Amino acid sequence: RSVFRPRRKRRVAQVGEDAEKFAEELAEKYRAELLFEEEAGGTLSGYYYSPLLKGGTMIGGKFVNLHIAIRADGVAVGTPVIFGGW
Repeated sequence: RSVFRPRRKRRVAQVGEDAEKFAEELAEKYRAELLFEEEAGGTLSGYYYSPLLKGGTMIGGKFVNLHIAIRADGVAVGTPVIFGGW
């Protein structure tokens, strides 16, 4: 199940089911392949590869260029990954 450029960008959606739906639609829009997921501190993160995005970084031997994180108060999106304490 999927939950979800060199410059980092973030966007926040509404909470609850809207956040999960937003994340899934975003992954579909960018034709992103879910590489792996992790859950920590109440946040579910999906790490993806999208052929439509430039750049990326290696994480655990996989090339990631899209990171979608869902938690109780919304969703954050980063490319290649979300940095800082979201």
